[in-house]
Amino acid sequence: MTEGTTSLYKESDIQIRIGEDSFILHKGESIFDLLLRQERIFLSFCGGKGKCGRCRIRFLQGIVYPSSADRIFLTAEEIRRGVRLACTARPTGVCRIELLLEEKKESKIISGYQLDEWKTKGENENWPKNVIAVDIGTTTLAMQLIDTSSGEILAQFCRMNPQRSYGPDVISRIEADTRGEGERLNRLILREVEAGIKEMLLQLQEQTVVIAIAGNTTMQHLFLGFSTRSLGEYPFQPLDLSKKEFELCGIPTVFLPGISAFVGADIVAGIYALRMCQASKEKKATLLIDLGTNGEMAIGNGDKLLVCATAAGPAFEGRGADSLEGTDRIKLIATLLEEGILDASGLLADPYFEKGYPYKNTVITQEDVRAIQMAKAAICAGIKILMREYPLRPDEIDQVYLAGGFGYYLDTQKAARIGLIPDELCEKSKAVGNTSLMGAYLYGRNPGAATEVEALVALAEPINLAEQPGFEQIYLESLDF
Repeated sequence: MTEGTTSLYKESDIQIRIGEDSFILHKGESIFDLLLRQERIFLSFCGGKGKCGRCRIRFLQGIVYPSSADRIFLTAEEIRRGVRLACTARPTGVCRIELLLEEKKESKIISGYQLDEWKTKGENENWPKNVIAVDIGTTTLAMQLIDTSSGEILAQFCRMNPQRSYGPDVISRIEADTRGEGERLNRLILREVEAGIKEMLLQLQEQTVVIAIAGNTTMQHLFLGFSTRSLGEYPFQPLDLSKKEFELCGIPTVFLPGISAFVGADIVAGIYALRMCQASKEKKATLLIDLGTNGEMAIGNGDKLLVCATAAGPAFEGRGADSLEGTDRIKLIATLLEEGILDASGLLADPYFEKGYPYKNTVITQEDVRAIQMAKAAICAGIKILMREYPLRPDEIDQVYLAGGFGYYLDTQKAARIGLIPDELCEKSKAVGNTSLMGAYLYGRNPGAATEVEALVALAEPINLAEQPGFEQIYLESLDF
């Protein structure tokens, strides 16, 4: 897409050439700003703040001086070759650049799940032949095409959420929407989902298909084209969390309902998939902990259901480029604790305090440890508050489900060792993977799902952790490993 020719430029505009295309860089913009505007999206981990080093470009003409961020993330040789970070590059004259692909591996996108409670297949004339299940996460997009008669996964489509360039969490997306980027955020994720649908449809021949989508409240608003402004301002009220039915690529589609500004359709799908509120109303309650960026939790049974969310952030995912997967990071920290290299307060021993602990192709720094520490303390404090408010003792909880971005390969013993979950719940814990995706599939295949899901949404009582007495103290007490 070319924005215009040189003759159409304002005096303050600068011509930027990328390949055969010519673009206008407005006064005060960085190259990163231009790339966002043109939807040439980098999977930035910091939203263009110069803190992750991923948005690399190379100047072929009209080079700019290296920034302080360039000197941190780039080698001297790269800087000599004209490599810069797009987010800190602000040319003052005509230039020509090339985009450098990020060579570091992306975090693994988990689309698997481990659930015995539901059969994944069945015969029912009211069921569609196939379901496309979609989980729109803040970080990732996971999709599956499933044959409802056999339970077979016919195709998968997994990508990083292209909105990631605007930042790693929902706050950064809300901020971008508020400053006028909402239409672009909507277009980015809608285009990616439609691409996945079209790819999956190549596997089918004239068979009935429905699409069921789940995602957190911010992702739901952005996907449906709703403003997220009210989600970022007290009292944090969503515009609309009801079930939405429409068509995508000519296929009947439903976006599952949510519960609150902080607990969305992804958790509703997980609660449904885990049968936490089934009609039998078991005496003991179950606990769902979604270990994604937002750290949502639900506890209860068919009589009572409390839900909350806490800011876990992207700490469990790593910071990209050669970073460890979240499960490996937890295992490594548990090992460092056992070997005395890391103490209970979270300090690395000398000589690792300054330079970090080398492991495989990466380094675990003191900053990394602190990020994990704060994230796990937030999760643990949320669990304790939910148990207190219910109220429930550990022996009254039948099962703890660890779901979300890395709840598929998580070692529950290691999670307990670092204090992510209370020791009393360790033996009851089970990693179950992407329950949002599983719940979306079950919703799509089951004609009675809408009634059941609406009932659990009505039963759910949101808890605002920040307003709970003693939360800050419980959080601080949960910081130590």
